[in-house]
Amino acid sequence: MTLFQQTKKQQNQNQPTHMKLELFEEVQSTFARFVRLFAALPEEGNPLSLAYQHYHFQNFKAMTQTLMDTLLHINYAQLATIEQDITYATSFNIVVDQQGQVIRQHQFDKIDKQTQQDILQVITTEVNALQINNRAINNYLPVVFNCLNRTNKLCSIYGTVYIDSVENHFIFNLHYLKIKTQEQDDALEFDYYLKDKTKHKKVYDQLVKEKNIDDKKLLLILNTHNITKESFDENLQYFYGDTFENFRKKERLIKSLELLLFTDSKITDIATKCGYSSPFPIYRLYHQSNKLNNNAIIRYVH
Repeated sequence: MTLFQQTKKQQNQNQPTHMKLELFEEVQSTFARFVRLFAALPEEGNPLSLAYQHYHFQNFKAMTQTLMDTLLHINYAQLATIEQDITYATSFNIVVDQQGQVIRQHQFDKIDKQTQQDILQVITTEVNALQINNRAINNYLPVVFNCLNRTNKLCSIYGTVYIDSVENHFIFNLHYLKIKTQEQDDALEFDYYLKDKTKHKKVYDQLVKEKNIDDKKLLLILNTHNITKESFDENLQYFYGDTFENFRKKERLIKSLELLLFTDSKITDIATKCGYSSPFPIYRLYHQSNKLNNNAIIRYVH
C-alpha cells in the first residue's frame, strides 16, 4: 500500500466535519461544467444592451442557485454536512474597464470589502489575459478563478464574461463560493487531488451510465480495469465522501438537472437517459426540496 493510499484510508476512517479540498474540488468541477453549458447557450438579444445584460445575469443567478440548492439537498460531496461553514454562495454582476476599474456592479457590494478587493485582483488578472490573448468578443465565455490566500478557507469563482469592444468594458456574471475549513492546504495547487482521481474517472462514468448493476457486475467491471473492490470503495469515500450506491444516485440526479436545464427533452426521456425506469426519482428530487419546490426551474433551451 502506497503512502497516498494509507493517507486516504486513514482519512476515510476518521471523516472530518469540515470540507476537505478533494471534496471541494468535486463541487467546483460540477459548477464549472454547468457554467460552460450556460455560456454556450445561444444569445437571444443584444449583449451590449443593459436590459439584456440584466436578463443574462438573472438567468445566470437562477441557474447557480438551482444547482446550489440541488447539491445541498442531495448532500453532494458532503456539502450539506458542512452547510454551516458556507460563508458565501452568491452571484453578482460586475463591469470593469481595461485597467480593472469598476464601471458598475450588481450585488457585488453584498460581499465584504476585503473579499471584494481579492476578487477584483483576480478579475484584473483575467482582464489582462483576455486582452493579451485577443479572445473572441461576440459571445459570452466561461471563466473559472481560483481564489487567493486559501488559508482556512476553500473558495472559487466561476461564471461568464462578455467583452464590449465598443466601450472596452468586460462584463462579468460570477458566482462566488467560499467555505470555512480547518485544512491548511493553501500551499497546494488546485486540481492536486483531481490528478489522482482522473485515473478512475472513466470507470466512475461507466458505472453511473449502467442501468442495472449488481455486485457481480460491479466486480467484473472493476477487474477489467485492474481495480480492487477495497481500493474502489476507499477512492469513492475519499474523493466523493460517499458509498458507491449514494455516489451513483447523486450523479444521476445531477445529470438529470443538467438535461432539464440545458435541453428541451421531455422529463420521461431525461429519466430514461439517466437510467431510471420512470421520472418519479426526478420529480421527488424537486418536490422534496423546499427551496427547489418554491421556485420554478428555468429551462434555458426552448
